[in-house]
Amino acid sequence: MDEGSRLTRQEISETATGWGWRHILGALVTFVRAGSVGEAADLTARMTAFLGDVSGHRFRIDLRADRVIMTIEAAGAMRVSRRDIELAQRISSFMGTLGL
Repeated sequence: MDEGSRLTRQEISETATGWGWRHILGALVTFVRAGSVGEAADLTARMTAFLGDVSGHRFRIDLRADRVIMTIEAAGAMRVSRRDIELAQRISSFMGTLGL
């Protein structure tokens, strides 16, 4: 499938679900459990340092006392793109290196 082709909901779900992401209302959403706010903040700092610039995405991080919730949406679109899927995969791979 080429970069510009539109992904179906089924394709998005089948791809992202294997990494722990869910396709909800045109966005990819996942979470990682944390033992404390400090642990969640440390995880967030390490992840954003690893990711670098994520322009072109609306990438949100919601820090909670017991988890970090991550949401990826394509900027200016209500649909998930191939680039969004690739970002989700990068995040999941990074989390895997941390044993999460």
